[in-house]
Amino acid sequence: MARLRGTSERRDPPAHGDCPTDDPALDDAGRRRGSAAGWTWNNTTSTEGVSGILGRNHAAWAAALWAAGWPYLDEVPVGSSLAATGTSDMALFGVTTAIAAGSGVIPDLDHPAAKGSEHYGYLSKLIAKITGESADGHRAGTHTLAFAALMAGLAVAAAHWPEPGRIGATAWAAFCASVGLGLLGPSLGFTVPVPADVVIALAVGGYVWARFDLVAPLLWLLAAGGVIVHIACDVVTKGGVPFLRPFTRRRFCLKLFSVGGIGEGFAGLIGYALLIWAIYSVVSVASV
Repeated sequence: MARLRGTSERRDPPAHGDCPTDDPALDDAGRRRGSAAGWTWNNTTSTEGVSGILGRNHAAWAAALWAAGWPYLDEVPVGSSLAATGTSDMALFGVTTAIAAGSGVIPDLDHPAAKGSEHYGYLSKLIAKITGESADGHRAGTHTLAFAALMAGLAVAAAHWPEPGRIGATAWAAFCASVGLGLLGPSLGFTVPVPADVVIALAVGGYVWARFDLVAPLLWLLAAGGVIVHIACDVVTKGGVPFLRPFTRRRFCLKLFSVGGIGEGFAGLIGYALLIWAIYSVVSVASV
């Protein structure tokens, strides 16, 4: 039995082989609301089974799937952007792939300690704190299909409400690109220092602002796709996610591997390999 710190209430830790279950009195790491400790039993704490995939792997898979799907985007209803330029527009490809990488970690902005939440210091941590409180804690409201639909809806609204939508979409895209490349960089052999990070944000933001008519029809797919890929990555872990909230608080998990273990490391390598292959394939075709 687990004794929750600061209370006489006891609760069993997650049963072996089961996904953790939600309890309104506890946060999604098995903690009593407001407590800094995890599951507590036998004077030890643990958040095993409830922490999420590392941010860099979320970014890699989101960017990889976007890049791999790029040659086929002119065949799906994403508006007139690709009809005008085709998938050979390498500037558009590069910018949107960077945005996709960051979009893949957006759901984790519900936790101030997440890498994306630390990206811009106190400002991004404040946003994460507000998001987490609004979303009912970490790996809760932002890890749902409803949140993916919300992001898609906001993107569609931005595309059809040019002036304020343009401002919001530009800021979101700049943030996603800088966070995404900041996470991908070290694993690909380069780091993005703070000055370069700001330059990336300004460059992507400037591109989106100047070519908003080209980028806007793709925003809903980038926004919703990043959330869905993030959910899929977390579902394969032992902790799982309650992606059908608010209809049910049940968590769904495939329990293929533990977070931070060999299994996740291998899955991350596959994601990076797919990303490198997809980028090479797109660039090779465009250069012919």
